[in-house]
Amino acid sequence: MPTDAYGNRLTGSAQACAAFEDAVDRRLRYDGGVVESAAASVAADPTFAAGHALLGLVDPDAAPRALRRAETLAAEGTASEFERSFVTMLTTLVRHGIWEAQPVALAHAAAHPGDLLGVGL
Repeated sequence: MPTDAYGNRLTGSAQACAAFEDAVDRRLRYDGGVVESAAASVAADPTFAAGHALLGLVDPDAAPRALRRAETLAAEGTASEFERSFVTMLTTLVRHGIWEAQPVALAHAAAHPGDLLGVGL
């Protein structure tokens, strides 16, 4: 099972996980190409919940559809525990803002302190 650079378990294909990692890295560096890398992650593996959640965070045009898909995939049970937490945190943040997402984000950060994107948000 693949993991991200911080040891969090990912369930996407190798190509999807690589694109996801590139998108996270670009987002952390405030670099260009984040949307393209997140979209490539979803295109490489349409069943990768974390990829859909990340796309929903970085692409306002794709957000409603991408977040719904991420939640559906996370609920189906194929996503890792990290991915389910990541999806919950990002969907809450995007839909309701930082103040409502704060307890969810803090719980995610406590459970997955190696998720630099999640902790940083």
